[in-house]
Amino acid sequence: MHERSIAQSVVDIARRQARGQRVTRVRVSVGCLREVVPTDLHRSFRVLAQGTEVDGADLVIDEIPAIALCRSCRCASLSDSRPLACHACRGADLHLASGDELRVESVETARVPVGMVPQ
Repeated sequence: MHERSIAQSVVDIARRQARGQRVTRVRVSVGCLREVVPTDLHRSFRVLAQGTEVDGADLVIDEIPAIALCRSCRCASLSDSRPLACHACRGADLHLASGDELRVESVETARVPVGMVPQ
């Protein structure tokens, strides 16, 4: 399950960005070709965030479709799985424009130091 290692990286990035503030939301973009199971990523994120400033934060996953540009006929094809092929000419000489992403887009904090409860 590679979702656990991805979740660990997301928690680590969120903690660095938080700088001691409580994290309320983390938004990630995940390309469909990464074959990440969202429920597994959510579960791993929740477990790995426990006891940190990320504990209780919402994880928002934006799933990005695969868009491949055919070098032969110049057609753009949308796909959600491999193998990729041009939908127009069935060619395989493609440039992947999206679908392989895996990045933390934003980390939102409550602006309240960890351990402090707002009044």
